Amino acid sequence: MTSLREKLLVLYLAVAGVGPAAQTQAPPARATGTVQSETAAILVDVVVRDKRGQPVMDLTAGDFEIYEDGVLQEVGALTRYASDADRRATASATLALPASPEFAPRSKVEAAPEAVVALVFDRLAPEAKELARKAALGYVGEAAQSDARVAIFGIDLSLLTYQTYTRDGAMLRKAIAEFGGRSTGQFGSQADIARAAGQADAAASSMAVLEAGGQAAAQAAAGGAGAAGADAKLADMQRRTLETFEMLERDQQGTSTTNALMAVVNSMRALPGRKSVIFFSEGVAIPANVAARFKSVSDTANRANVSIYAMDAAGLRVESTSKESREGINAAANRMLRRNPTADVVGAAMTEALERNEEMLRRDPHSGLGQLADDTGGILIRNTNDLTGGFKRIDQDMRNYYMLSYVPKNDRFDGKFRAIGVKVKRPGTEVAARKGYYAVHVAGSIPVMSYEARPLALLESTPLPNAFPVRAAALKFPQSGGVETTPILVSLPASVMTFVPTEDGTSYRAEFTVLVRLRNAANEVVDKMSQSYNLTGPMDRLESVKRGNVLFYRSRELRAGLYTMEAIVHDALSDRASARLVTLEEPRVDQSALRASDLVLVASAERVAKTDRLSGNPFLVGDMLLYPNLGEPLRKSATPELGFFFTVYPGKGAAPQGTLELLQNGTRLAALPLTLGEPDSSGRIQHVSRLPIGNLAAGTYDLRILLVDGRQQISRSTMFRIVD
Repeated sequence: MTSLREKLLVLYLAVAGVGPAAQTQAPPARATGTVQSETAAILVDVVVRDKRGQPVMDLTAGDFEIYEDGVLQEVGALTRYASDADRRATASATLALPASPEFAPRSKVEAAPEAVVALVFDRLAPEAKELARKAALGYVGEAAQSDARVAIFGIDLSLLTYQTYTRDGAMLRKAIAEFGGRSTGQFGSQADIARAAGQADAAASSMAVLEAGGQAAAQAAAGGAGAAGADAKLADMQRRTLETFEMLERDQQGTSTTNALMAVVNSMRALPGRKSVIFFSEGVAIPANVAARFKSVSDTANRANVSIYAMDAAGLRVESTSKESREGINAAANRMLRRNPTADVVGAAMTEALERNEEMLRRDPHSGLGQLADDTGGILIRNTNDLTGGFKRIDQDMRNYYMLSYVPKNDRFDGKFRAIGVKVKRPGTEVAARKGYYAVHVAGSIPVMSYEARPLALLESTPLPNAFPVRAAALKFPQSGGVETTPILVSLPASVMTFVPTEDGTSYRAEFTVLVRLRNAANEVVDKMSQSYNLTGPMDRLESVKRGNVLFYRSRELRAGLYTMEAIVHDALSDRASARLVTLEEPRVDQSALRASDLVLVASAERVAKTDRLSGNPFLVGDMLLYPNLGEPLRKSATPELGFFFTVYPGKGAAPQGTLELLQNGTRLAALPLTLGEPDSSGRIQHVSRLPIGNLAAGTYDLRILLVDGRQQISRSTMFRIVD
C-alpha cells in the first residue's frame, strides 16, 4: 500500500486548480556568489602491482599516463605514499628527477596517512556470517591496539553501528562478537519457488495441449481439457505473484544496502589519504529502480578516495553464481515459446521479457560486488573459504600507493560522467584506480546521486535555465513544542516533459529529476533533496497523464535565519531544464505568542485510510489530504469556489478571532469574519474554507487573513489569478 508520505513525495497526477506563490514565477535570477567558475584539480589514487602481486613503488610521474574520456591529460603532481618499511628501504634513493619534460613534474615520498577501515557486514546467512566473523577477528587480531583505525557496521533494514572508529582491539573484538550474535532481517528470495511454479505452469500447459490435441479428442475430453487449462492459469497466476513479490523484495533490499554503503563512504571523505571499506556480502541486488543509486555509491566513494573491497561471504560455492540467472532466463524463454499468440493474452510489452533477463543477470552475486570493487579501485575476493588472505592485499594497498593530480582539459563542469583511465608504461604491471567522476562542483558533506549531477551543474550556470513552466514554494507551518516546519514544494505540468515510445510502441517512458538545494545567509549549502522519476505506462493512457501535474514534496525543520531555495527540474531525455529561486526567512519561535502558518490555496483533496495518516504532515486535516496549488490560474468554469487553508497556534492571549479579506490593486473588495474551531490535543487549529468566486472578473487578487487575540495581530496573504 502506498503510504501517505509517498503519495506526496513521488507523483501526483491530477488536474490542478488554483494557487498562490506568485513570487516564484518571476524569471530566475542568480544570487550573487553562487557560481563556481574555477577549474578544480582531479585527484586519483593509484595502486600498482607486479606480476607476483607485490606493490611497485619506484615509479615516477613520467611512468604514468592519465586519460579522461580517452584524451591524454597532463599529470600535475605525483606523491608516493609508502609504508614505513618501504620508506626505510628507499631512504637512500634520490627523489630528484631528470630535468626533462618526460619526468616533470617532480615526485616526492610521504608517509602513508593513518589507515582507516570500515568493516561492513551485509545481511548474511548463518554460514556466511560465521565465515565473515572469523575473517574479521583474524584481521583485528589479539593485540591491544589495531594497526588501523577500524569501525564496525552492519546492514539490516537500516545501518547498524556496532563500533565507531577506534584502535582499541578489545572494543573491536566485542563489536564483531555482537554482530555474530545478532539476528538480522533476511530477504528470503522467492526465486526457487517462482521457478518451481514456472515448471508447474509448463506441465499444466503441456497437459492441456495433449488433452485437447486432436479435434475428436477435444470433443471427447472437453471437460478434462477445461480443467487442465484452469490449472495452467492458476499456476501462471501463482508464478506472477511470486515474481512480483520478489521484484519488490529486491528493490527494498537493494535500496537499504546502497543507502547504508553511501552513508559509510560519505562519512570518510574528510579524512586524508586512501580509505577502505571491506564489504562482507553474499551479493548485491541491483534492480532497475536501484541502479542509479547504486552507481552513486561508487561515485561518492571515488570523491572521498575510498576503495571498496568486496568479500563474497558465501565462500566456496558448490554451484556457479550464474546458475540461478541462467535458469531464470531459460524458464522465461520457455514460457514465451509455449504461448499461443492467438489465444494467450500477454498483458505486457514484449520488452518486459528483455528487462526481466537483464535483471536476472544483475542478480549474479559477483556482478554487483565486482562492479563496486572495480569502479572504486578495490578488488573482489571470491570463491574461497579463507577470506583472511584478502586482508594482506588490502593492507598493502592502503599503505603503498600513488596520488596523482591533473587539471582536466575539458574545463566545463557540465554534470556529465568523465571516464578516467590510468596506464603505466612499465610492462608487467597491474593498475587499480578510480574509473571516473561526475563533472560537478560539490560543496559540503552531502553526497551526490548520479541523477543529480546534471541538474546540479545547471544550477551553477548563468543564466539559469528556463525551458518550461515550473512553480516552487517554501511554506512555513508552526508545530507543537515551538518547532517550525517548512514544507518545500515544486510543481510542473506533466505535459512539458518529454515522453517517448518504447521500442515496441505499446508503452511510453519519461525520465526527469526534481532537485532542491538550500543555502543559508553565508551562501553555504545546508541541505539538498531530490527525486528521480522514471515513468512508464501504456500508450493509450499517455494523453491522460499529460493533463496532470507533478508535485514534489519534502519537509524540513530549519534554524532561524535567511535562506535561498534553489529548485530545478531536469528532463533527461531532452536535456532541458527550468530553475526557480525562492527566498525564505525562518523566524525565531516564541511559543507564548500567536502563531500561524502561511495561507495556502487548495487545488484538491483526497480522503486517505487511517493507516496512511501521518500526524506530522501539515496538509493532513482529519482524514483528508490537501494538495496545495502553487500558482496555477483559476478558471471559474472548472472551479467556482476558491479553497484555502491555514493553521493557527493560539498564544497566551484570548481566543484568536479571524477576518478574511479580498483585495485587488490594494483596494479591499470584501471582508468576512472567520469562525475558528477549538484547538486539538496538540494545541493546533486547522482551518479549511471556501470562497465563491463566480462573480469576480478576470484579474489578479490578494487573499488575506487577519488574526487577533487581544495581545497581538498577525496577517497572512497570498495571490490568485482568474483567467475566465
